[in-house]
Amino acid sequence: MESELLYQIHFELSYLPLLCGGIIALGAFLIRFFLLRSRSTLENSKEAGLLLLSISIITAVTGVGLFFYVTYNSYKANNLFKEGYYKTVEGVVEDFSPMPYEGHQRESFVINGVRFQYSDFAETPGYNNARSHGGIIEGNGQHLRICYYNDNSLGNVILQIEEIK
Repeated sequence: MESELLYQIHFELSYLPLLCGGIIALGAFLIRFFLLRSRSTLENSKEAGLLLLSISIITAVTGVGLFFYVTYNSYKANNLFKEGYYKTVEGVVEDFSPMPYEGHQRESFVINGVRFQYSDFAETPGYNNARSHGGIIEGNGQHLRICYYNDNSLGNVILQIEEIK
């Protein structure tokens, strides 16, 4: 049987959480700055300024934390694949449930009793490209070989997909 490699994990940095945290922190800082300038009473402006400064710091720290969490998961998945610490399942896609273009549910399917779920709208390592957004899982009947590992919080993370012809 011949196979075609459709997907293989590679380490990538995701700056989205860091960027979102930075934008929100910057917005809160700017609001604080303009409140301080426009308030007539010094006491109210100090209280509002401290509140917004606290929100800015918390948001920035959360963004940085999410950045490191997502980066660590991607790094971990890539290393597990490179070191050969994964499981392999081969068979025909069954119980395929596509994700709508707008999201709001994960795309999922089963191969030989192993369930996979993913979404374009979730920052997860491994394969997560739904069919509605150009993904390679076509639906029921597709014969695939998938390398994956199981993570307690992420479920079965897809590291490689081959189509068997």
